[in-house]
Amino acid sequence: MVMFVIVTIRSLFWILSSISTFMIATYAFGTPKWLLGRKLTTLSQNNRTIEYQDSLGLFNRCKYGKWLTGVSTWEWETRCYISATSFGMISSPYWKVSVLALGVATFFLAVASIFGVVSTCKQLIRRKSLMNIAGIFQAFAGILLIVVIVFFPLGWDSQQVHKQCYEKDDKPFKFKLGFCVIGEAYLCAIGATFAAFFCSLFSFVADKAVFSDRVQDEILEGKQLICVF
Repeated sequence: MVMFVIVTIRSLFWILSSISTFMIATYAFGTPKWLLGRKLTTLSQNNRTIEYQDSLGLFNRCKYGKWLTGVSTWEWETRCYISATSFGMISSPYWKVSVLALGVATFFLAVASIFGVVSTCKQLIRRKSLMNIAGIFQAFAGILLIVVIVFFPLGWDSQQVHKQCYEKDDKPFKFKLGFCVIGEAYLCAIGATFAAFFCSLFSFVADKAVFSDRVQDEILEGKQLICVF
């Protein structure tokens, strides 16, 4: 069986865009910067002014505090850690849905990226274009990311958000953040949503380029490494 390596400017652009979208979604999933607290200042033991900003993620957080660094040594510093060590400990049922949706969406984007790289060497599987299959995965990922974008603000009345974004006696509400602001992770989720749908649509453009007449002519000439720009 003869294997052809086919790269066109459109297919290469789609592959790189797919990988970038996957990386953005992965960052959004893992970072605790979904909500950012107030910027505060404090004095260190050396009388130096330290500015810090606590942050909160779907299942993790970053917090400035006094941490044990040795057997009996304590230091004031910012540390990031997983605050929900089990799925049931996630503070809001809406955030549980967001974690599941974002996790599955990231998996779909990973599969699409792998299919994109493989499609340079193997264009068809059971007479179906790998690029088109990858585009379908990206469309489903985009739908799941919409779920994340909608459900995340619904969890802003949870106990975790109350501690992070409100005074002790204030009552939290959905779609209100108190003195917190939206962090870069939520913006990355929005960006990944648009990018996933764009990649899904562009996969058909890239697929058409791979099976263009110019590529077929080079195959008939006996070439196995085909680059069309």
